[in-house]
Amino acid sequence: MMCYYIDLTGVEFQCIFSLNSLHLMHNVHTLDPFAGTGYLTACFALMVGPQGRAIGVEHIPELVSFSIENIQKSAAAQPLKDGSLSVHAGGMFLC
Repeated sequence: MMCYYIDLTGVEFQCIFSLNSLHLMHNVHTLDPFAGTGYLTACFALMVGPQGRAIGVEHIPELVSFSIENIQKSAAAQPLKDGSLSVHAGGMFLC
């Protein structure tokens, strides 16, 4: 998966996550484009640990709200609170 445009003002990341290369380690920053319900983004946050960062991007604002609500009720609630997990509404396209 190649990402050519992501509109995330002020968000830094070290790698774009692809399900084709599941090599997440602690302290890694990941980006989950088209995060949808946020399930995988939450999983990534638990995998990379508190020193890493998991960022989900979804272009449908209602899904962003839905994912945040669900993450707040899950085992990934703490990473969401401390900022190592975040989900954003943003424009993107993949080629």
